Amino acid sequence: MYPASEIQADLSLREGLFPFSLNLILMLLWISLLILVSVDRQASAAKKVVVIPSPPWTPVFKGEKVTLTCNGPHLLDPKKLWWFYENEWQKSSNPLEVTKAGEYRCEMDSSISDPVHLIFSNNELVLQIPYYVFEGDELLLRCQGRNDVKFTDISYFKDKKALRSVRENSVLSISHVNSDHSGLYYCKATKNRWYQYTSEEVKLHVQGIPVSGILLEIQPPRTQVIEGEKLVLTCSVAEGTGNITFCWHKNATKDCLRKKTQSSLKEEFMFSTIKKSDEGSYQCAADNNINTIFSRTVVITVMIPVSRPFLTLSAVGMQAVVGEVLEFRCEVLKGSAPVFYQFYHKGLVLKTILAPFGDAAFFNLSVTTEHSGNYSCEVNNSFSSQFSETLELSVLDPAERSLLIIGVTAALLSILGLAAVALLVYFKLKKKSAYSETEDMMGKG
Repeated sequence: MYPASEIQADLSLREGLFPFSLNLILMLLWISLLILVSVDRQASAAKKVVVIPSPPWTPVFKGEKVTLTCNGPHLLDPKKLWWFYENEWQKSSNPLEVTKAGEYRCEMDSSISDPVHLIFSNNELVLQIPYYVFEGDELLLRCQGRNDVKFTDISYFKDKKALRSVRENSVLSISHVNSDHSGLYYCKATKNRWYQYTSEEVKLHVQGIPVSGILLEIQPPRTQVIEGEKLVLTCSVAEGTGNITFCWHKNATKDCLRKKTQSSLKEEFMFSTIKKSDEGSYQCAADNNINTIFSRTVVITVMIPVSRPFLTLSAVGMQAVVGEVLEFRCEVLKGSAPVFYQFYHKGLVLKTILAPFGDAAFFNLSVTTEHSGNYSCEVNNSFSSQFSETLELSVLDPAERSLLIIGVTAALLSILGLAAVALLVYFKLKKKSAYSETEDMMGKG
């Protein structure tokens, strides 16, 4: 439990600033304002109808009246209003004045409020607390006598432990309450210096604040990312108390892709190097055991840069003759569609082709001698581009090709003739040398 010494250190008094009557009026106005702020938070957090009691504290003295107002979002039809007392239908007027203790609810346009429990006391002294107290609120404790009778030497208690003693008809405040401040509270006070009274215990439940205002952000702030880039998804809530569990969903699956519980209002999901398999729709959920809310869905598209393209020509040996039809083909093995292909001849654009599905691009061309030269192709998918290697094409005129063939043939025949003459000379010399050696050997014999 929350240590009593820490609670006492967090107490402050709203007293002694004005004469008693003026001080009391200002004190009551101040209490009402703080309580109404808490009620308004309850209504907005619930996103449904809520019963607002006036006076906004409990218990009240028997014989007093409590005004109940059914308040809901502006989209609800106030004409479709019903009041229920102990689950029985009462009236349809709004507001509703009541004098009986019990459980009250209202229904507006099929939206039903949480119950409000009214307590009417016969005692001379009561400890009054707000109907609704949320974590982070300022808790106001009011030790009050019937008919505003003046009490002195007021002491406040929580779970049988003394909190603090104050002077007459003062309000005790505890700032920034949390769940540890829940418990049983009562007060003791003296009337006419001699008569001491003790209030009944009242149970205080400090409610957690539901999570609200969920936001899913991406960094970099675009839904199309390049494969290999860093991507950070940030899920945050504007409000919510306690430990919050952030759950990430992909492609509308129920299972959590990633889950983390912490006291922070923000959590990140990071892809250090995003892959094509990470592509899909993402949504985050926040849950603090009070309610669960879901963010918008963000669709992440992973774009793949193009690889270096391959350029091929159907010319054998990169040689062709005038009038020959050649196929020019450029192909990329990797890259997100659509893909733009550009074919270049001597650095100038020869052809542009769009491949909406990323397949290869090709065209046929009847070549002339002017088509001789170097060729390359470029591939582009709007965020990356690559060039192929350069190929050299030679296109010959048929007449020139015939002369070339004749020339080559003559050259080859010349080479063959020279080779034959050389061989003939070689064999003659070899034969003559062998004959001379034979004669020398016979002469010696």
